[in-house]
Amino acid sequence: GKLMDEDEDNYVFCSCPSAQIIAQGTVTANVATNLGNLGLTINPEIAMGNTTIIRTHEPKDLSEGNNSMALIYDVTADVNENLNATIEIRKLPHEANSLTPELLTLFRSSDGGVTWTEIGGAYDEQSGKIIASGWQNFSSVGGGEGNPSALPVELVYFNSQCNTNQVILNWQTASEWNAYQFEIEKSNDGANWDIIGTVAAQGTSNQLVDYSFVDAALNRGQINYYRLVQIDFDGEYEVFGPISGTCKSANDEISISVFPNPTSRNSALDITSNEEKKAAISVQSSTGQVIHSTTVQLTQGFNQFTIPSNDWADGVYIIILQPEYGMPFTTKLIKN
Repeated sequence: GKLMDEDEDNYVFCSCPSAQIIAQGTVTANVATNLGNLGLTINPEIAMGNTTIIRTHEPKDLSEGNNSMALIYDVTADVNENLNATIEIRKLPHEANSLTPELLTLFRSSDGGVTWTEIGGAYDEQSGKIIASGWQNFSSVGGGEGNPSALPVELVYFNSQCNTNQVILNWQTASEWNAYQFEIEKSNDGANWDIIGTVAAQGTSNQLVDYSFVDAALNRGQINYYRLVQIDFDGEYEVFGPISGTCKSANDEISISVFPNPTSRNSALDITSNEEKKAAISVQSSTGQVIHSTTVQLTQGFNQFTIPSNDWADGVYIIILQPEYGMPFTTKLIKN
């Protein structure tokens, strides 16, 4: 069976620890499923198979003395990892437990409700639900007031690189909460800024998320400055940067290649430059560890340098050429 048409005037509720409503069914991939109409909707990227949801109606003690909403869901499934699911928890007035809607987010417990961890999510007033994405596995989940001082976006890095006649901006977030979009701003002097594009944010996420933006309208021969303006759904914003980024003019460009690639021995890094200049060559492993670095003098035209990869472990390596001015150039080397 299932519940039918629960609303703010008609609902099933009991403020007693032993009261449970149980729903069982199949949750398939990329289909929003509200088993038994219990108020928890799950939309995973991979099928969860046979799934059981138990709804209870006793608020729990969360972190910092906050109480949860009146509904708690315990979820078990045949497949319960790497789900990358979007979940929604309905909030009716009697379930809100006098909590502030604007602060509602999701909490998880993996020890039967003894301790709870804030996971993320945001309350959508129009739908009346708390919504979160990037949910990888289930245990006990409920809504409660989050920490209002928590940063909406935790930025891992924000950098730039030159690719021929373009500056590529790259950034990564470790977590996002109620994040709407990123505005990319550009300046010639670091004081006056113009919006040159927008990139949609993840909303709410607890996974690493990579972003990029390409600026093909360069101000040749001068430094370009960039910054990110992260905007929340509620209109609040945070500014990251500025950083600088530039590419030399076309007749000063550098081209690089590595051969052989893949390789089981040493490789040669071929560099063509249209002018004499100093440059630094470094090689990073897939974990970001610098395993080789040297400084070289480039001559105009063709240059070749040895990459001592003979004794390196198998894997993917990033070769970075940093001229004495301008943006770095990168290429990949595969060792097998």
